[in-house]
Amino acid sequence: MPGQAPTADAASALSRGWQAAVARPVLAILTLVILQHGLTIGLKDLWFSDEVRHGDVLRNLLEGGDWLALKLNGAFYPDKPPLYFWYLGALALVFGSTAPWVLYVGLAGTVLMLLLATHHMARRITGDDELALIAVLILASGFYWLGLTHYARMDMMFAAAIALAWTQVWRALDGPVNRRAMLWAFGWMAVAAMIKGPVGPMLPLLSLAGWALWQRRAADLLDRSVLGGVLLLAGVIGVWAGGVVLVAGPEFFAHLFQSQIVDRGLNRGGGGLWGWLRYGLTLPLVFLPWTLLFLVPRGASPLPEQCGTAFLWLTAGLGALSLSLVSEKHEYYLVPLFVPLAILAAGRYRTLGAGRLRLFWGLAVAVSVSLGALFVVAPRLLDLPGVDLGDYGPLLGTLALPGVVLAAGAMAVWVLRRHAQAALLGWAGLVSVFGVVLAVSVLPPVNAVLSPRGVADAMSAHVAAGHAPGAFLGGDGTLAYHMGRPYADPWSSAGFTAWLDATPRAVAVLGADDWAQLASGYPGVGIVECTRLAGRALVIVARPAPEAIRECAAH
Repeated sequence: MPGQAPTADAASALSRGWQAAVARPVLAILTLVILQHGLTIGLKDLWFSDEVRHGDVLRNLLEGGDWLALKLNGAFYPDKPPLYFWYLGALALVFGSTAPWVLYVGLAGTVLMLLLATHHMARRITGDDELALIAVLILASGFYWLGLTHYARMDMMFAAAIALAWTQVWRALDGPVNRRAMLWAFGWMAVAAMIKGPVGPMLPLLSLAGWALWQRRAADLLDRSVLGGVLLLAGVIGVWAGGVVLVAGPEFFAHLFQSQIVDRGLNRGGGGLWGWLRYGLTLPLVFLPWTLLFLVPRGASPLPEQCGTAFLWLTAGLGALSLSLVSEKHEYYLVPLFVPLAILAAGRYRTLGAGRLRLFWGLAVAVSVSLGALFVVAPRLLDLPGVDLGDYGPLLGTLALPGVVLAAGAMAVWVLRRHAQAALLGWAGLVSVFGVVLAVSVLPPVNAVLSPRGVADAMSAHVAAGHAPGAFLGGDGTLAYHMGRPYADPWSSAGFTAWLDATPRAVAVLGADDWAQLASGYPGVGIVECTRLAGRALVIVARPAPEAIRECAAH
């Protein structure tokens, strides 16, 4: 590694610590995950909208035994396959609880899975234990990573399975066809498919086909191990699909196919040119600061070809292209691509000369200090004309301390810039500490904005008094987890009014704007509470409503 340590004693201690981490990567990675998550698990409630929906799926899993055909808000939930929820269910059985902290322990576990899978992929492809550790530190120390790994979804587990499939694809075609590795590749594709759906096998299959064609080995795609792998993949999905059809009927699987493949994957309506270009513009942003590595000229000492740089670039490129063709887009869909990019960035970091290393850290520190300064002055943004962030405005006042920590820590890393190991470890430590400070400062007040608990508790009080609960919030079951029971939640206004007409003793929550359009038709229904969720003004209405509020104040 280039550069000189600040002192001989510090260099010696650092070298021993670094070598220990390289020799014991599992312990080092586990320590990093505990540092980033150990102090934050109990700070956060489940938030609108995916977290609370997944929480209710977990509740139904344990209370109703719905392990095969998942349920949300008392109805079948055909949006996702079950493997991630089986994992959460196993944790909930161990801990005897479905409280929010159980889902966040599960999230930390999936982060551990992804970092271990990244280390495994880097080590298998490059044969370099040190580079594999660098790849892990790079992946776990990005800005976007901090937010992404504190929102409970299945994306980390999903990306881990895809990374393991990519690893086996590399092994399968690294020399003569390795049939055992090929079957393992398809096995991990099946796991990915059972976590989140068809994108799971799509990304490794593209890498398999692309890498074979790149090496002019198209005939290997007809090897019997590929056919066996396809049968394995189809068999796993088919066994689950058959069980689902028996339990929930063919319409469950038909809805899953429609929502996950047709609507989200093949429907090209909407987005326009931005839809095509979005990931090309946002991927460099969400991979900061490590995107800056690719802007620094590498100079001499390129990675040897056996490190698989072509395979990694092909994997990342085909993945980005294919995800750009999927109609529904979210930046967290890019998480699997972070793995090959982190390995490529690690190889680049290893080969930077001392001068270029200092240039990179200069750029990274400049970005970090600028971001920290923006955090410190964030409350002043509310004084600008035309700026109104609504419920989120007061949260800007919580960013000052995290901003100071980020800026000061970045300057400390700048002091270490001449020593590659020290700077990298310092940066990973800074991002971890910054993440904890940010979480402690921001998560509790954000709970008041994004957690449906307050709305659910208000509804539950009326349910206890004998009202039947309902909502007109988009039919997504947002309140079921915190209410601990199902409620009527039609998709359409016609469905909601039909429910209200048929329910003489009802309590319902809906948007204040929606109620303004419906109120004249329901003189016997009154507003009993005004509330908010995710920045939207809501009203709780009831019939009968002896203590009704005539109208809500502007809020």
